[in-house]
Amino acid sequence: MHRWIRDILIAVVIIFGGIYLLLVIGTTSPRVRPPAEASDVSSVAVGSEGQLHTGSSLIPVAVDEELLPELKRIVENHDPNGFESLSGPIFFVTEDTPVRVSESGAGGMRVTMLSGSQKGRSGWVPWEWVRPSK
Repeated sequence: MHRWIRDILIAVVIIFGGIYLLLVIGTTSPRVRPPAEASDVSSVAVGSEGQLHTGSSLIPVAVDEELLPELKRIVENHDPNGFESLSGPIFFVTEDTPVRVSESGAGGMRVTMLSGSQKGRSGWVPWEWVRPSK
């Protein structure tokens, strides 16, 4: 009789252990891969020159890297009034402004303007806005 009870207890432990294992595996979050645009849209390396391109005549450049998500959202939503609500300073340059990439961060690239009215000024833009020079 003891052997029969012991076998049932072992079977119950194995079944519930298997169910628990499946639940744990099913509820763990999958590994998050970086967005494709972060790794392969801009082929401009740090120290190299490129051009800014968004498809718009004026391109906003954030002075601080923390503004990049807000800046990108405003441009993607074509919200001209959104710039007034930004929590930090920005400046504008024209399409195809030549730049030198000086740093790559979590949200984009720090670039220095090589010509135009903002020549010499540095700021942050999303990776996908920096294209190789023509």
